[in-house]
Amino acid sequence: MSFIAIVEDNQDQRENLVDALERRGFEVKSYKNRKETIQDLQHQQPSLLISDIILEGEFDGGFLLCEDLLKLYPNLSVIFMTERVDEVDQVTGLRLGAVDYLPKPFSIPVIAAKIASHLKRQEALAMSSIKDSIIQSGALHIKEDFNEVSWNGQAITLTVTELKILIRLIKGKGRVLSKDQLSDETRQSFVEANTINTHIKNIRKKIRKVDAGFDAIKSEYGLGYKWVL
Repeated sequence: MSFIAIVEDNQDQRENLVDALERRGFEVKSYKNRKETIQDLQHQQPSLLISDIILEGEFDGGFLLCEDLLKLYPNLSVIFMTERVDEVDQVTGLRLGAVDYLPKPFSIPVIAAKIASHLKRQEALAMSSIKDSIIQSGALHIKEDFNEVSWNGQAITLTVTELKILIRLIKGKGRVLSKDQLSDETRQSFVEANTINTHIKNIRKKIRKVDAGFDAIKSEYGLGYKWVL
């Protein structure tokens, strides 16, 4: 579920902001203090958190809330909206990880525009991340983040180590990679040469189950292996 979380102890301000954002098409959930926010959000991450700093008697309640939620969701975007506009407070908020700091009183059109901008940036970063995690080489298609591999559209099941070695070969762009270089992908302190040979053999065998003519991994005697697609 994608939504914006609003944390504001002033009921009128909270309701006015929620109403204005909902009328602009945003999904919104609102809270009046740190405790109820943590209880509700500990199992669901909002797209964006907008919080006052002073919350029902807690002078730094918003700062504490930001710290707690960023431990759960390190990529959470947080915007502070507050009457505490001293430089030290703004620096504290930004150092905690907030992406913006809005002094009260704030303009509804301005905060709505900032929200839309932050969400658009998040979407662009997410799309970029997905694009970067897709590797295509000839008939081979890899979704690295999902450990999904296919050859001519047919799924191939590789171990994590086999997948890392295969990706390293592909990113080598035709260069011969030594067994020592490929052993880095096993994350083991010591790897025998025969272990890399076995991994390569298994990768070939698994792809050849769907394409008997597969021959994209070339052996260079005494040097290592290379990907030729």
